[in-house]
Amino acid sequence: FDVPRRMYYNDLSQNFVIDLEKGYQLLDGDKAMQLLRYRHDSDEAGNILNSGYVDGDLGRIRVQQDFLRAAIEQCLEKIDPGTLMALGRVFLENVQVDGLDLGNLVWFGQQALMGNSSGKKLEMENVTFATMPCTGKYVLSRTSGYQSYVLPVVDELVAYVNENLNPYLDDLRSDELDIMYV
Repeated sequence: FDVPRRMYYNDLSQNFVIDLEKGYQLLDGDKAMQLLRYRHDSDEAGNILNSGYVDGDLGRIRVQQDFLRAAIEQCLEKIDPGTLMALGRVFLENVQVDGLDLGNLVWFGQQALMGNSSGKKLEMENVTFATMPCTGKYVLSRTSGYQSYVLPVVDELVAYVNENLNPYLDDLRSDELDIMYV
């Protein structure tokens, strides 16, 4: 994965350090978690520095999506049934789920990566990510000063839902969706 910037963050309270160099590299599980958790830099003492993604959490979301895209692409190129079984075990050891067992996970993986009964398998052209259409706003909080919020752009969000997610024949209206406002 091509790490987009130098990342250093030292969280003394959690005994957690993010320490990644910029550039293309092979990330193990620990380094991948560092990449995905990164928000901003700190010094060695854990003091937060005024740095990080230029566009804040939206930059973080973009990097997370890029990482997932790269991981899916690599899985589509290199995965085999034995690896699917191992990934299923790791998933079940780390995620609490109801109603899914190892057999279910392997079956879903095989359908996506190796093809279903009609021979159709998952292709990268069918993998999409979306970020909610939004705008940023600073709002005064009674307890902690100004807070940064990401607010939905309602008309664009409703259009996206209707074009990409709505399973019904009729379009949904904004008053039919649970959209939170500040």
